[in-house]
Amino acid sequence: MKKLIFLFGLALTIFSCAQPKNEASATVTNQDEKTMAVAKLMKGYVDNNFDGGIISDDCIVRFNNIELAKADFMGLSQFHHSMFDNIMFPDGWIETISYHGENWKEGNGDTWTNQWTDWTATSKISGETHTNRSHFNYKWENEKIVEKIEAIKLPTEYGDFTLHLYEDKFDNDTHLALTMGNYKEQDSVLVRVHSECLTGDVLQSQRCDCGDQLEMAMHQISENKSGIVLYLRQEGRGIGLKHKIKAYKLQEKGMDTVEANNELGFSADLRDYGVGAQILKDLGATKLTIMTNNPKKLIGLEGHGLTIVDRKPIKIPPKKMNKKYLETKKNKLGHLLDI
Repeated sequence: MKKLIFLFGLALTIFSCAQPKNEASATVTNQDEKTMAVAKLMKGYVDNNFDGGIISDDCIVRFNNIELAKADFMGLSQFHHSMFDNIMFPDGWIETISYHGENWKEGNGDTWTNQWTDWTATSKISGETHTNRSHFNYKWENEKIVEKIEAIKLPTEYGDFTLHLYEDKFDNDTHLALTMGNYKEQDSVLVRVHSECLTGDVLQSQRCDCGDQLEMAMHQISENKSGIVLYLRQEGRGIGLKHKIKAYKLQEKGMDTVEANNELGFSADLRDYGVGAQILKDLGATKLTIMTNNPKKLIGLEGHGLTIVDRKPIKIPPKKMNKKYLETKKNKLGHLLDI
């Protein structure tokens, strides 16, 4: 169960965390599950539906240099709504920083989520609007955010796998892992981290190479007699099925996949590999040989404390209907493709 220590600041109260002295680095993200959880937490505060479930019972809460217990802090939120209307965070920025390197405990170091914003509210007594520059600083103490729900045997065309069902405790999404053989005995585990593609994986669409990549990965694991296929529910590079289909329509009008995502207001790739990294750790796979053409995937997994021993490309010959798609992946997204 994920928990955090909550440091809360208003009126220019600023917190800083110690920086590593040597040979340490940090990964900064703003689309990961921790950042999204903090955004959800603060939305609950604004909506007067503050859910402190992810705040540890023994947390440290500092409010304008005053230390509060969790119960007192939860009461403070209710007090704010009794005194103010229109409580808002009208703008701001949230990001998560994971420190890692030789000098950090357990190889991962500390993880912090920071929010910089203005807090505004209207007094119920005077009717005046108050604004305070705010900095919220959250330190994650127990970062496990996924839970294994069930494991079953799954016979397939490529041999017998064990299917593991995981649940993300933040948004209740479910993810799958297919394991085969005694992969824990290997120097590195053969792994495919695959993002859901309903049209390619199930309907065999030729707009992309996703279905072919999944089949090749399962075949290679079968030949290796051990490995893991991690199936993450991140349809359309994280934009969801509805927006993916809308992006397809824009592609029919001449846009490439990156241009279509941008037209819909999304970045080219919104996938986050933090959940996947935690699933792999739970399965006992920390040293990996990754089947991928995407170097950013390697960076994403290494940023969450996994070791990439080797990269194994997945070479799928281009087809008439997906040639432009593959060229865009190579030229705009940096995929390592021979086309």
